[in-house]
Amino acid sequence: YPIAVKFVSRLDVEKVSLDRSALWRPRWAAKTILAAVILVLVGTPAIGAVAYVAGGTWEFAVMEPVLTDFGSTALVALLAAVICAVTAVLAASWHWTSGGIWQRVLVWTASAAFLLPAAGFGVAVIGILRWKMLPAGLLSSSLPLVYAFAGRYLALPLVATTVFFALLDSRYRDLMRITGGGTWRALAVAAPLATPAAVCGASAAAVLMVQDLSIAMLVAPPGRQPVSVHLFNLMHYARQSEAFMAGLLMMFGGAGSVCVAILFMGRLWKRYLQRA
Repeated sequence: YPIAVKFVSRLDVEKVSLDRSALWRPRWAAKTILAAVILVLVGTPAIGAVAYVAGGTWEFAVMEPVLTDFGSTALVALLAAVICAVTAVLAASWHWTSGGIWQRVLVWTASAAFLLPAAGFGVAVIGILRWKMLPAGLLSSSLPLVYAFAGRYLALPLVATTVFFALLDSRYRDLMRITGGGTWRALAVAAPLATPAAVCGASAAAVLMVQDLSIAMLVAPPGRQPVSVHLFNLMHYARQSEAFMAGLLMMFGGAGSVCVAILFMGRLWKRYLQRA
């Protein structure tokens, strides 16, 4: 709450005082209902999975391949998320400083790729990788999976940065244009502003990448099984305890990545507010 008040007050060019009573404060009834909804939607499946794992029989030797697959899949998702974040920051910052309609076309194209069924997107990626102009050994590497993940989930950080600049006061952009300095100086100002929004969208994209099954089954190289495919195989062969354990691993890994992203964004905002 105080960070939000400080941030909004600093964003205002004219330093208009912010009325704290205008901000919504949930009362105990709303907090209780919200906590109950979160418990039903999130807590109950998590508790059920933990109880199933505790009551079943599983060995660490069986889970060791799952840990290995989770680590390799997390690295691929991290690389794809970084590509998405950098692309979103550059695209949104360039559009905010220069204008034009090309960024809207990019947003709609990325959104269409995200809304396309994952299986159809994976088949399209395979068709692209079979072009004669590309190296024949490309399909046996992890680069196609990075490419597929980045192309499908680019919409998340791109939309987040676009919305951020749409809500930002346009007088900042006008002030940069009046003072001059060129496009690169404007990008140097706009890119740090867009970074927290891009990190937010990229962290959500990374979690979805690790859990993606359709693209992983179609595009993953032979001999390198993503963790989502490993989880599917465990469920297919009725090894429920190991499957729930793999699911909990994916859940805690995703939660850890989101927490790291939140800490990173908090440090960025604190740094910006101190310099403002």
